[in-house]
Amino acid sequence: MRRRRPVASEPVASAPSPPEPVAAGPAEPSPPSPSPPPVAAGASPPRRRIQAAPPYYFVGFCRGVIVLAQKNPPHKIRLLNPLTKKYTMFEAQMPSIFLKSVAVIKSPTMVFVTAHYPSEIGWVDESTPTKDIDKDWENRFSIKNHCLRCITPFNGELYALAVDNLEHGRIVCTNVQLQQRASTVKMETLISFPELGHQKFYLVKSDGDLLLVLLVSVALAGRPLVYHVDTQSRSLHPVSNIGSNAFFVNYIRCISVDTRVYPTLGCIYYTDLGYIESTLMIQRPGRSGQNVWIE
Repeated sequence: MRRRRPVASEPVASAPSPPEPVAAGPAEPSPPSPSPPPVAAGASPPRRRIQAAPPYYFVGFCRGVIVLAQKNPPHKIRLLNPLTKKYTMFEAQMPSIFLKSVAVIKSPTMVFVTAHYPSEIGWVDESTPTKDIDKDWENRFSIKNHCLRCITPFNGELYALAVDNLEHGRIVCTNVQLQQRASTVKMETLISFPELGHQKFYLVKSDGDLLLVLLVSVALAGRPLVYHVDTQSRSLHPVSNIGSNAFFVNYIRCISVDTRVYPTLGCIYYTDLGYIESTLMIQRPGRSGQNVWIE
């Protein structure tokens, strides 16, 4: 009979002894957080990454605020401040339509959107309740046989262009500062300008003014391209010089860029023609109100 060799058992680790008590004393200060590296004069600050995009759909950007919609139904609206990383929560859902543009008004905070078809403007505030995803917003504005373009926040109100099938235009605006609630806000015609004829029109906010820009054409030879919109007297006033600003105009949105850092003449860039067309707008010496167009 074959004998088995005895197998040595492995040593069992003993339980660790409890740590000795330590006398309580002042807490050790935590090391200071590293400060960001200094930015050289004239250099742009480093970009900041925002880890907020995954649970949301990106809708648009307006007045320093990112407009988002939750990915999960009913796609509630969220406004994100990219500097403070704070959200403004809306109960209202983002409508399931093909949006053209989005705008944000503050004090009170409201979100406005325009749709391609039907051409209309809708708006909600933080108190607007949630609707079914297939339902439209109750607060809407439209004009029969008119296309609504260039929604532009200005002095606490929203302005837009309404253009009919013959390219006759008018400016419409809200009464937000009077009503303060999305459910009671209305839109109405501010100025009609049939005397400007069949043209393409744009709204631009520049240097604290609201401007109406026309598309350069042979029919406008010798006539102003830019008009100041006086919202108090509901009138238009010709502008002969836009200084060193550059306008980038489009039916979706228009922006004004201050180019004083790089000295140049006032220039308008039309970006919705299938190509970019630029026009220099300067004043002729000795002939007030006359413009020179250089393409």
